Amino acid sequence: TAAELQVVEVSGRGGVKAASIAGAIFNHKDDKKGVHDTHCQYFEVIKGCGRSVTFSDTSNVQYRHMEQNLFNALHDSPTLTELAVLVWYSAAVGHPYMYYVQGEGTEEMCVLDLGPLHDQVKLHIQKFIDHPDLLLAKDAYAGTRTLDGSYWHVPGAITAVQQLARDGKLPHLCIALITFFTGSLIVWN
Repeated sequence: TAAELQVVEVSGRGGVKAASIAGAIFNHKDDKKGVHDTHCQYFEVIKGCGRSVTFSDTSNVQYRHMEQNLFNALHDSPTLTELAVLVWYSAAVGHPYMYYVQGEGTEEMCVLDLGPLHDQVKLHIQKFIDHPDLLLAKDAYAGTRTLDGSYWHVPGAITAVQQLARDGKLPHLCIALITFFTGSLIVWN
């Protein structure tokens, strides 16, 4: 479909590419490359002992000047906006959905059992298309914003996005969020 082709086309740059570069830098499969220990030690201090500090394995991608590319991406308003939208989608839809379909007690679940959940996902996404302020409001709290009504999976990411928005670094966040969620709804349908 046109939506699928668009996803493939844009996945090579912007927020998705920045996340991929960060994963390659901070979680390279070759321990002699990247900054594994430095990154882990820093985030252990920030997040506390026993908290997960690794990135997903994206080491099968190679770049030149990765650190500079990541630095540039993290100082580029459109890329930050894309990353912020990915954070919101992940927090409000992605993490709760994956927990529901792969969490405890789902071993016997059949894909046919997911029909009602998929209907709920579509309604949930439509709610944010119609009322993006539900996520973007300064007082947005997880209980009514996540698919399952639970707490944010990574509250620090939500706080960071909210701070960037307050600082005026995400001037097009609302329209980007509506556009992304609209594209997502097309795929869910």
